[in-house]
Amino acid sequence: MNKKATHNIELNFYYLHSNDAEKFALWAKREEEQKSKLKSIHARHAILSAVFTCESLINLVLADFYIPKSGSDSIERLSLYDKWIIAPLICTNNQRMTTFDKSADPFQSFAELIKIRNWLVHPKPDTYVDGALDEDSTITDIEAKTEYTWVDIIKGKIWPQTKIPVNPFELCSKHADKAICIAKAMEIKLKELMPNQITDDWLNRIKCKDKKTGSTKNITIDSLWGGYTPYEDR
Repeated sequence: MNKKATHNIELNFYYLHSNDAEKFALWAKREEEQKSKLKSIHARHAILSAVFTCESLINLVLADFYIPKSGSDSIERLSLYDKWIIAPLICTNNQRMTTFDKSADPFQSFAELIKIRNWLVHPKPDTYVDGALDEDSTITDIEAKTEYTWVDIIKGKIWPQTKIPVNPFELCSKHADKAICIAKAMEIKLKELMPNQITDDWLNRIKCKDKKTGSTKNITIDSLWGGYTPYEDR
């Protein structure tokens, strides 16, 4: 029996992506323990979710703390990189007017994490990784009754700042953990730059609007029936 909607419930995508990243990293670790090559699948998605966490967080900051004026459309069109630089300057309620140091961590590693996301999600024509063909070794496709030359993707090429492999099949749980640590470090620094605004309560709240009265209150993630909590599958 369908229930009648009484409230509008806000979705907290920062929370969703943050927990997704941790779940994928956990699953990558489990695959490694079982000597499974599937570890790279979960590690890859953990890295992507870590970037999505940062993207949803800074968009949430801009939505909640930036008062749109002339040029607000241009703020929306900024790159993820630029949003993180400008948000502490235009959204903060303190007078320090400071932002991230682009020449130091965690921002340098975060900038490379964006490049890794783009590498995985926005492929360009003629995107290659190094490989070697073994003419003396083949793989047999039983159904098609065809043999293919064995191709071995050469491992070892890494992104210089994060040390995460360029080859997506080489990813494992430690690379997933690295991406999550970078995202967490960005969050911690943002809290320092925007004290009393970016709090744990704010990060984990959901707006609940009464459809009848129009009144709004904040509820916690754990009270949202149907979503997973931080303690599941640990």
